[in-house]
Amino acid sequence: MTYLEIYQEALRDLLVADGEPAVRQLRECPKLGIIADGARKVDIRSVEEIYNVLRCGEEKRVKGETKLNAASSRSVEHVKFYL
Repeated sequence: MTYLEIYQEALRDLLVADGEPAVRQLRECPKLGIIADGARKVDIRSVEEIYNVLRCGEEKRVKGETKLNAASSRSVEHVKFYL
């Protein structure tokens, strides 16, 4: 599993610590689909592990209201994960 964010045209890996190498590029493979070169990959063995990875990445996402929409999808209280 990988967890990426595109914000202000910059690609960010949400599963690495700040200062670690970033994703170098996105490319498309006919057999595998979209590949993010340099993205951290996490092996998942259970639903709980998926939840933990999503929660870890969620903490690093850029969040905040927009001027047009106080209930933006980027506001923290509107993003929830359920098991």
